[in-house]
Amino acid sequence: MEISAASAESNYSHNQFDLVAPLYPLLERCVFGSRLDRARQAFFDAIVQADRILLVGEGNGRFLMSLLAHKGNGSIKVVEKSTVMVRLAKDRVRKLEAVPFDLEFIETDVREYNPANKFDCVVTHFFLDLFNPLAQRSVIKRIAELTTPSGTWINVDFLPARTLRGGILMWLQYTFFRLVSQIEARRCFDVSAAAAAAGWTGVEAISYLGGLVVARRWQKKPVPAASHDTPNATR
Repeated sequence: MEISAASAESNYSHNQFDLVAPLYPLLERCVFGSRLDRARQAFFDAIVQADRILLVGEGNGRFLMSLLAHKGNGSIKVVEKSTVMVRLAKDRVRKLEAVPFDLEFIETDVREYNPANKFDCVVTHFFLDLFNPLAQRSVIKRIAELTTPSGTWINVDFLPARTLRGGILMWLQYTFFRLVSQIEARRCFDVSAAAAAAGWTGVEAISYLGGLVVARRWQKKPVPAASHDTPNATR
């Protein structure tokens, strides 16, 4: 097993999860129980079967550990900005006897990440909801650039609330993380239009928490075959 880390300064986001990182699992459990973890497991088989996987904003490594328990080859790269989240994820991995494939942690903003090879599958769990629409479009475009032409993108995130109870819950959540972690977003947005603009086609969606959370599987749009017909000349 090889675990390495690289770092880069980011001018795009002011998200600071170092303070809340040790408490994040407990906070999540108190508010949502195990339901967000169930959402993270959506399309798990498609992720495991991919050869080159990129986890963006993985956090403290809970989903990574489930991948490591089921994956026997290939590679996993983890891009995460929070130093403490990276440390917590590494601590989890070190408890394993061995990891039989390439695993690397990269401490940077995904928009500044320039890997040598593209990925078959990119995974973002509760990550894009940290950003406003302009930044979301930038991140989604970068994810498309990092993915192979036949690649898959798995995104699990909150949707705008459709009920008063959901609206209050989202207001409390965003108020807390804006105060503690300085996230830029004040509310969540549906990223479907931005995904389509970046060349993604929605293949499958699964809703959780009465539609407050959705897991979506996206595929790259097929490139139309070039036409080789010769237009008839007019004489």
